[in-house]
Amino acid sequence: MSALTLDALRSSFKGDLVVPSDSDYSAAIARWAVNAQRPAKVVAFVKDPEDVALAIKYARDQNLSLAIRGGGHSVSGGRPSLDRTCGLMIHWDM
Repeated sequence: MSALTLDALRSSFKGDLVVPSDSDYSAAIARWAVNAQRPAKVVAFVKDPEDVALAIKYARDQNLSLAIRGGGHSVSGGRPSLDRTCGLMIHWDM
């Protein structure tokens, strides 16, 4: 099975995918507090369990760290690592 590319992910994904070059990127990574905000290479606004599975497959195939944003307040901001960056953030607001 071949690695899932961003273009292939976009063709199958039902939710929205936001990358740093998109005009709505700042809103996609915005948090309740500026110090909780973390940059991400891709923000995946999932619509259903299939979107979640596709996002996880993409992160695994592209060797990206993964974070889940559940909508609650967390000082860590859901960050997966200490370097304050994230490869793919799943925005869990289904």
